[in-house]
Amino acid sequence: MDGSEDGFTLIELVGVIVLVGILTVGIIAGIQTFHTIKLNQAVAKVVSDLRYAQQLAITMGTRSGLTIRSPGQYAIHIDNNGVDTVVSDPTNLGQDFVVDFDSYQNEELRGVRFGTVRPFCVMPRCTACGSVFEFNSLGVPTDTSGNLLCGGGILLTKSGTRDQRITFEANTGNIAS
Repeated sequence: MDGSEDGFTLIELVGVIVLVGILTVGIIAGIQTFHTIKLNQAVAKVVSDLRYAQQLAITMGTRSGLTIRSPGQYAIHIDNNGVDTVVSDPTNLGQDFVVDFDSYQNEELRGVRFGTVRPFCVMPRCTACGSVFEFNSLGVPTDTSGNLLCGGGILLTKSGTRDQRITFEANTGNIAS
């Protein structure tokens, strides 16, 4: 015999365990970053669509806004003599302006959800909440009856990451994330 034995030394085993640990931490961090990126994309999309609805209301001289249809879907509408009508999506060849997070752009936003489907409240007491957010012809947030909304926000969630809030100001209509 030449004195060598089959097997691993303690140093080799510790090295492998450390390497596996480092790889595991990297993979977990990558997954969390991936979820955060997707949630950031959803926030940017909703903010952009709210601003579009606000501009539409100002341009058309009527109320226009966003309706949360389910925890993962919303539509942009315009008020047509008291009836909310979904507008055509200018970026999607005239299709209805309905965004479903689970199917949007090849499921890019799958798993993103609204924190609540009734986040919008009416001034001054802010107790009557709803799932429809509109802007009047001046770009000020209202409910479907034209009542001014409180400043507040929309919460977006995605598992594996921190929730994010989109806020709006009551009297100016300023939208921020």
